[in-house]
Amino acid sequence: AKAVHEGFLRARGCLSEFMQDPKNKQEIKNRLRDVLQRLQECPPDLFLLYYAGHGIQHSSEIFLVPGAANLRYGADDLDQCLSLSDVFRWMQEDLCSHADVTFVSLMDSCRVGLDGAVTAENFVPTEAPVHARPRSFVPFSSCSRGAQASDGAASVGHSPFAELLLEEHKGMFAPGAKLKEVLERVAVGMIGKGQEPALLNLHNIDPNFCVVDAILLPPKLGTTQESIGQPSSSLSAPKFFSYIIIQPGVLLTWHIEHLKRHDKLVRDTEKGLRDKDQGAWLSRHQPICLVD
Repeated sequence: AKAVHEGFLRARGCLSEFMQDPKNKQEIKNRLRDVLQRLQECPPDLFLLYYAGHGIQHSSEIFLVPGAANLRYGADDLDQCLSLSDVFRWMQEDLCSHADVTFVSLMDSCRVGLDGAVTAENFVPTEAPVHARPRSFVPFSSCSRGAQASDGAASVGHSPFAELLLEEHKGMFAPGAKLKEVLERVAVGMIGKGQEPALLNLHNIDPNFCVVDAILLPPKLGTTQESIGQPSSSLSAPKFFSYIIIQPGVLLTWHIEHLKRHDKLVRDTEKGLRDKDQGAWLSRHQPICLVD
């Protein structure tokens, strides 16, 4: 999950937040709804939720299981877990009701039932609860109902699902890689690795949408540790910047000379842009930063 987070930090025009080992359902809920509500002022075209952790399937519902959840008494303890239906409902209430946003959920977790069922045939189908959900949403689970998701080999460091998503030349963060085609390729790749992924509504993703534009290569992360759960920090001090802002009917550009004495001004300018309105200005205008 952290590698996915860092990939978004590198991508121009993207903001990312990271939660490591949330202990309870309320912690996940508060953080997610806070992010969604902050985005109301400047909604993105696409919101992607990536979950890598423990999950279970109960009837027709997928549940995210926080670290401190204790499911000793089975279904009676499900209130400690977070249903994916609730996530969809908050996405609709807190963001999609304010703007046309495509919501993509990537669930890299098991879907074994509380009753111990490990194959789809063991489940008795029930009607899923009717909840509000985004008009344009794309749910993607790394395995099928009742199956266990592979953690992958320790030598690789990623699950098979994450490994395909992060593939250097064809993955989600490869320059010019179209997200729709990437997810299709990941689904096919998971079948080849012995899992049966579930991918729905892929038509809701713009076929030309790329996380990383082929022309605008992302910067490398600085040597300093990125703060967990915060928008990306300022870049390391370069010697040259050229900012270009393009809006309908408007072209604004300014240039800072290749002079060492301007380093502090460059750093302060970059930080000011990232800090303005919690990154909303950057998301809205998406300046192009060229580093020499």
